[in-house]
Amino acid sequence: LESVSFLLSKRESAKAIQGDKQRELELLLRRSYSKKALLDFFARLCTDSQAFYNFIQDNYNKQRGVEELIALSGLSQSTFNRKFREMFGESPYQWIMSKRAEAILKKLADENIPLRKIIKEYNFTDASHFNRFCKQVYNQAPSQIRKNIIKEKVY
Repeated sequence: LESVSFLLSKRESAKAIQGDKQRELELLLRRSYSKKALLDFFARLCTDSQAFYNFIQDNYNKQRGVEELIALSGLSQSTFNRKFREMFGESPYQWIMSKRAEAILKKLADENIPLRKIIKEYNFTDASHFNRFCKQVYNQAPSQIRKNIIKEKVY
């Protein structure tokens, strides 16, 4: 980074040097940050993508599914999916499910929130549907996840 700063201060414009420094910076970033972290960071820098990024962040948890989110966006399904994959590095469904799983895990960590409330809040049809979801994502039933989280807090 110091050499990039030096070149910028000297207004060095040699294409070969710029290319080398660009590759060095790319390697440094890839080794230091996850792909998701880089996508999140650079998505905010791209003004063309900023509105789409903000739209997703503001609306993904207010819609019942990807189809409703696509309809709300006003984009075609293929355009939405392409933009989404470019920005977040995975399909809209995969991304939304991982965000949903993170939020559910936080709710399970709060023993004051009854499981039936979580089931209702996240639109599971019934307790067995919620149980299947947790087993698929975390390989454990919701009650076991909660017990393990509480056990970790004690230690």
